[in-house]
Amino acid sequence: MSKTTLRPLSVGELLDGAFTIYRRHAITLVTTTFLILLPVFALDLASIRPPFNTWISSLFAVIAGIAVTWQVSEIVMGQPTSVMSGIRRCLSRLNTTLGAKILAGFIVVLGTLLFIIPGILAAIRYFAVTPAAVFEESEHPLKRSAALAADSGGRIFLVWLLMTILTFVPAIAIGGIAGAVIGATTGRPSSKLISILGTLITVIAIPFSETVMTLLYFDQRVRKEGFDVKLAAAEIGEAFAEAGPVPMSPAQK
Repeated sequence: MSKTTLRPLSVGELLDGAFTIYRRHAITLVTTTFLILLPVFALDLASIRPPFNTWISSLFAVIAGIAVTWQVSEIVMGQPTSVMSGIRRCLSRLNTTLGAKILAGFIVVLGTLLFIIPGILAAIRYFAVTPAAVFEESEHPLKRSAALAADSGGRIFLVWLLMTILTFVPAIAIGGIAGAVIGATTGRPSSKLISILGTLITVIAIPFSETVMTLLYFDQRVRKEGFDVKLAAAEIGEAFAEAGPVPMSPAQK
């Protein structure tokens, strides 16, 4: 998907578009994620396990997702992107976006504890919190995401489910196989190597998952708000403005 091809997409087209963006921009997206997760790598290499280690890793993963979301948004809008572009935008929108993501995550976890289904419904409702905060600069990204998700729960859930299967099931399988190989080679499982491997898998997985959810955000805007039509109209207006007034013919004078 790009600015010139924004249109309602089927689920298959959306996933294919995510694969295309990931393949073409993998170096930028993965490098950005790696740089933001460097503190997690440092803790792994030093075999340091601070309190709430999982929460710290999750926090940096969310921050990386913010940067990648902006980069994918630039790609969709037909703009060049870079590692520094993603990091700068992430830092400029960090407070609002991170606060919204933490609140949404808390609601999802709480809902999951209440027999799982409420957690899934909350995850669907808040699927677009990051792009709403980063791309639109919404000061109320939870409300904005809920508006985009309205009446589209089944489709959003299907995309989320397929994204999870495509991203995390292979990651878990690779982690399990690698852990078994490490254990068989060294005679015992190495927690340091397993932690480093887990972080590396995260570096590869985050760009794809965020690409899928960002494309889903744009697709919902196209479907519910005619975002593609608005962009086309704006481009036509800009073209007329650049061309200037059209001289009148002699007959019109």
